[in-house]
Amino acid sequence: PPPPPSPVGSSTLMVGRGLTDSATHSVSPIITSCRPQTAQMSPASTEPLLFFELTETGQQAIMAQTGRNDDVVTWSTVDGKSISLRDGILAATRGFGFDLMSADVSGTLYALSGGRQHYERYATYLDGENQTTVRSYACTMSAPVAETINSFGRSISASRWTETCQSTDGNVETDFWLASGEIWRAAQSVSGATGPVLTERLTGN
Repeated sequence: PPPPPSPVGSSTLMVGRGLTDSATHSVSPIITSCRPQTAQMSPASTEPLLFFELTETGQQAIMAQTGRNDDVVTWSTVDGKSISLRDGILAATRGFGFDLMSADVSGTLYALSGGRQHYERYATYLDGENQTTVRSYACTMSAPVAETINSFGRSISASRWTETCQSTDGNVETDFWLASGEIWRAAQSVSGATGPVLTERLTGN
């Protein structure tokens, strides 16, 4: 999985802009802002915020919570890009082109709670011709490993769980860092074309 982002001390928190390149800080018309090193000091951080990064391109966002349906929370930006997380696990995306339309993550949730460590996952994707395809995965969850993570200036005691899923199209590996029983950070895959994403909590949402 990709390494977690390293904080940049000169960055500021700006919610509601386009996806920003982490190297040049030039804004392309996709998601939000710069690295949230000052998120704890911003008035905006009193509301739930989520850090998001497309790890293959380095483009980043600070996303705001815009909806909830039971245990599924939607995080969005003003220019219409959104992700939906079920208890921190990626369940859907919108606005990225090659989107994850839906995903059954019940087996992952059960494994993270100490349940069965071998299970199946199903996901529906949007392809380049605007058609949906369904893929099935045979997944295994590893035993947790205790780690202390640096979360934008905060030391968080966490346990890292690694999920490995196999399909006819190849393997997908996902890392989850749990703190106090909840997913604090995750490195997950949207689709083959969009690539992996990193999500990390910025506030006690």
